[in-house]
Formats: sequence, C-alpha cells, structure tokens
Amino acid sequence: MQKKIYLSLPITGQEAPSKEIAQKAQIYYEKVGFIVINPHQVKQDMFEILGRIPTEPEIMGADLMELGQCDAMILFPQWKNSKGCNLEIRFAKDYNIPIYEVHTDIKLEFSSTLKNDVNQRSKDDWITRSVLDHEPCEAII
Repeated sequence: MQKKIYLSLPITGQEAPSKEIAQKAQIYYEKVGFIVINPHQVKQDMFEILGRIPTEPEIMGADLMELGQCDAMILFPQWKNSKGCNLEIRFAKDYNIPIYEVHTDIKLEFSSTLKNDVNQRSKDDWITRSVLDHEPCEAII
C-alpha cells in the first residue's frame, strides 16, 4: 500500500518559487512511490470548487484536512518564518503524523504541542451586546 505524504513549505509572499519547488518535490516523491499532497494543488482545487480565490483560512483548513489523511509530512527549509508551516507542524505533532526533513530520512521531533492557555482576557461588545440583551441561557453551561 502506498504511503501518502504532505509537502509543507512556505508559500505566502513567494508563490512562484514555492510552486516550482513543490512541483519538483512532488515528481521526486511520486517517482519513489509515494502519493503526494501538494498544497499548491490544494489551493488550485479550492479555486475550482469555489469559483473564486479562496481565503487564507479556507486554504489552511483544506490543507489541514489533507494533512490529517497523510502518513507523514515533509518539511522544507525556511519553515520557521511561515505561519502556515508552523500551524501544520503543530497539527502533525498533535495528531502523531511524523515530520521529516525534505529529501532525507531524518525524522524531526518538536517539543511543543498546541496549547490552549489563555494569556489575556478582554471585553469585546460585539458578542456581549447581543448576549446581554437576552435572558441568560442556563442550558449552555
């Protein structure tokens, strides 16, 4: 059974070179027997489905859905400054998807997982205004 891998590489602000690198990597990994999920193809598929340019959150949602179905993630250089790559790393780590450096057999281990610690609380009346206009709903809590 073929293994499925996800290519995680910085895209925003460097779409053309990133697309070229991803295409070359896809050809390489398919040649050695993997099914490859290329985030550029995910974005193109989203464009065709929606009939418009997808938003960044829509693209990331689709990317994470694809990553969740993969056996491993391949991480490319310059990932540290990529919001998308870092989100994919946290997702892969939290869901036990192994992460490897591109074109190597080196498995990467990351010490942190997604943490839901509240750092700050502040009022924002767009939600509280409509909630406070009604009787409290005891069934929610």
